[in-house]
Amino acid sequence: TQADLDMTINLLRDRVGMPHIVLGSITTDPNWPDYGYPLSDVLYEIRRERVTELYGEGRRFGDLMRWRAHKLWIGKRFTGTYYTAELKLVDADVLANEDGYLDPLINSLNGPIFKGNPGYGFNPEKDYLLPLPTNELTLNTNLQQNPGW
Repeated sequence: TQADLDMTINLLRDRVGMPHIVLGSITTDPNWPDYGYPLSDVLYEIRRERVTELYGEGRRFGDLMRWRAHKLWIGKRFTGTYYTAELKLVDADVLANEDGYLDPLINSLNGPIFKGNPGYGFNPEKDYLLPLPTNELTLNTNLQQNPGW
């Protein structure tokens, strides 16, 4: 509802002086990521807002896990920001890949560390759950280890 947007996302937007989102004005954006399952335009917009307005606040990993968004990273190699001419003035020795994105592993030893690696591996049947610590399993015999661990 609009009231929900006003109590959540629009409060975030107020922090930086951005105009409020109006529920009826949200439209499909062709650049929205493919999460591997359908989402309403409102949910896409909420997720986009979380990415932009909460950038650097340590919430992204939890969001991706909660959203089961593994399609966004399986088989991909993470890189940093685009290495602009302005960044080169600040630090000319930063390692960037051929596309111009920061990549600290690009020159490791004899070339990229992940040479031949298809990208980030993730098993959705296992990796959304973390292993329970052995000491907790020992203390409480009613607990069972998470699947795959």
